[in-house]
Amino acid sequence: MASHGYSALLNWHQTYGVDDILMNQPRDFTAAKPPQKNNPDPTKTPATVINFAQAADLADLARMMEEMPFPLKKPGVNFVFADGNPNAELMVVGEAPGEEENRLKLPFMGQAGKLLDQMLSAIGISRANENPKLGAYITNILPWRPPANRKPTNDECQAFKPAMLRHGELIAPKLILAMGGTSSNLLLGDDTGITRLRGQCKEIAFGSRHIKVLATLHPAYLLRNPLAKREAWADLKKAKMILEQES
Repeated sequence: MASHGYSALLNWHQTYGVDDILMNQPRDFTAAKPPQKNNPDPTKTPATVINFAQAADLADLARMMEEMPFPLKKPGVNFVFADGNPNAELMVVGEAPGEEENRLKLPFMGQAGKLLDQMLSAIGISRANENPKLGAYITNILPWRPPANRKPTNDECQAFKPAMLRHGELIAPKLILAMGGTSSNLLLGDDTGITRLRGQCKEIAFGSRHIKVLATLHPAYLLRNPLAKREAWADLKKAKMILEQES
């Protein structure tokens, strides 16, 4: 650049108050930006080729789920599969483990779990009962705890939907009680809010079996909104009626 060019540039800097230079080389901010590398979102679930429909039994399904590549699998995050009677006519499906569930490696073990046990007891059912008509089998959509107990993303739930469908097919319950919006939306294929969706019952295909799915409020929601227990009780009575119907 000629000397007059440097002088003109210096005068331009002085005119506009430039008193510091941060770069050794000038940068053309009007130039097109170089293409960005497509870094994967760590919160999204990677594609998987695992065929959960081939799971021979519950132990095989649990193994396949635990071995599945998944962003939530980190040190200190335990695999939580299921609890209760696998021969039960009632299957309860929540969304994901919480802090207490992660520690004990069992679903519904915290305050919400205690309330769930009380709710089931009100209709004569217990997860510990070995009688299929009086027992309950309990699981979640996700077997891994999301950070800070956040709500599972749609991508995370969709990644485990094939496993959930095989899970229901293997248990073959008379009724699935979908606890909360996450499980109800996924299983019923309906994104309606849970306060409007609750109480609705549909027959859904789980592999070769068709199973009734009843949407209801999650116990954690009831702990925050005690007045909603009236609606939850109505759902429980409906579940009891379905279970008592002749096959």
